[in-house]
Amino acid sequence: MEAPFLEVNPRALHIDEQDIAPVVTSLREQRDNLGRGDVTLRKARKDVVAQPAPVVENPESLVDEDSPHSFLNKGRRPATARQSWARAGLFLLSVALLGGLLLQVVVHERDRIVATEPAARRFLEPLCEVLNCKLEALLQIEAIVIDSSSFAKVRTDVYRLNFALKNSAQTPVATPAVELTLTDMQDQAVMRRVFTAADFAKQRLVIEPGAELAATVAVNVKHAAGHEKVTGYRLLSFYP
Repeated sequence: MEAPFLEVNPRALHIDEQDIAPVVTSLREQRDNLGRGDVTLRKARKDVVAQPAPVVENPESLVDEDSPHSFLNKGRRPATARQSWARAGLFLLSVALLGGLLLQVVVHERDRIVATEPAARRFLEPLCEVLNCKLEALLQIEAIVIDSSSFAKVRTDVYRLNFALKNSAQTPVATPAVELTLTDMQDQAVMRRVFTAADFAKQRLVIEPGAELAATVAVNVKHAAGHEKVTGYRLLSFYP
C-alpha cells in the first residue's frame, strides 16, 4: 500500500527575491558594523595599555569638596600645616632646652669663667643679681701647694706656726683654710686646729697665679693633755 502524498501548495515555497534582498543587505551591514566595532575596541584597548597612567601629584585636589563623602578628607588637608607647626614647635623647644642648659653651665662655672676671662665679670654680675648667685674666687685646691712650713715652741704653752701657700695654677684661686694636726711619738693626733683665710691671710682672699702667701700663726696648746708629748705636726690645706 503506497503512502499518501500531501498536496503541496506551490505558493508556500515561493519566495520573492525582492523580499529577501533587504534582509540580506541588513545582515551584511550588521556584520560589517560588528567587524569594525571589534577593530575599534581592540585599538582602544591597545591605546589604553600603551599609555601610562597619569601621576597625580596632589590626590587631594581630585576630591570634590561638595561631595557627600568629602568629610573623609577634611582631616587630611591641613596635615602639612600641622607638620610645619610641629616642626617649628620642636625647634623652639630644642632652642629653649639648649639655652637652659647653657645657662646652667654658665652659672655653675661662673667663678672659673671670671678667673679665666676677667672681662666677663660685667656680664655675669647682672646675671647673678637676677639669679641670686654670687661671684667668688675660684676654688681649685689642687693648685695650692704648701711650699714651706715650720712649727716652733715660743713659750711653755705657746707655739708658732709658719707656712707658705703657693698657687701653681694659671688663674687666681681662693685662699684656702689650713688644718694643723699635732702628733705624739706614735704619730697619733694630739690636737687639731683649723685656721681660716681670715685668720692669717690679712684680707688676701685670692692668691694670684704663681704667687706665694706667707703666714704666721700662734698656737696655744696648754689645754692639750700631755702637750709635752707633741713631737710632730701635719698641715693640710682645704676649702671649707
